[in-house]
Amino acid sequence: MTDPADDLYGLPQAEFTAARDAAARDAKAAGDKMLAARLAKLRKPNAVAWLANQLVRQRREAVEQLVDLGDQLRAATTRLDGEQLRRLSTRQHEVVADLVRQAHELADRPVADATERGLEQTLRSALADPAAADELLAGQLSEGLSRIGFTSLLSAVPTDDAVDTSTQGAPAGKPRSKAAAVAGESAKPETAAERTERKAEKRLQAAAEAARKQAEAELADAEALLRTARDTVDALRQRLDEAYEGRAEADRAVQAARKRLQQADRDARLAARGLTDVSVRASDR
Repeated sequence: MTDPADDLYGLPQAEFTAARDAAARDAKAAGDKMLAARLAKLRKPNAVAWLANQLVRQRREAVEQLVDLGDQLRAATTRLDGEQLRRLSTRQHEVVADLVRQAHELADRPVADATERGLEQTLRSALADPAAADELLAGQLSEGLSRIGFTSLLSAVPTDDAVDTSTQGAPAGKPRSKAAAVAGESAKPETAAERTERKAEKRLQAAAEAARKQAEAELADAEALLRTARDTVDALRQRLDEAYEGRAEADRAVQAARKRLQQADRDARLAARGLTDVSVRASDR
């Protein structure tokens, strides 16, 4: 059985509210109070969410490729595969840009810059977070997604074996110099405590670097969200100014119409009085 909510989120944005209310009434009339309550609580999708929902419905294969790319990015991050990460990073920009382009094709009106940025943020959230990806694929968003950061980044900190290279010999084919050999022979053996301390320090350094990169990525995403919010506020302020101007214009039109009505009433009374006078004079004759 088709989920009524899924049908509602596939409708044009302007039709959502009336269709939702009608669906809730029908469910209540049919005796399904739980469904009626659930439908009544559904929120109308904003422009970003509506575009994302349409992409899932009409370009699902492309959206699934985006989600799969996110899985690959997380796997490459865990493996610390720098070459793969660079390749996938370039690919993710291409995939997001292509989905935004397709969203423009599906839109029933020109897409505002703030809406486009919100859609990009939603798609990048689905790349970074599997839970966000599931929400996107469900196709029932009421607003854009804003999850940021790869949750598996810190788990990619190198292990002891990966970090500790001091005990390894020189690379094959490159014998140590005489000075290095002498230094190695005269150096004191490293104690177990010193070795453990050095490994711990390197792990902490690696963790700090990973955390720094994560913070930089989250800062960039947060700044993008802030820009989107500011653009939204500016757009709302402009619409509010236009609404105030429209109300003032309507007030002026009402006042003018009232004056015309009052004048018409006066003219009607004068005309009626004139007809009465003519009738009286006619009867006197």
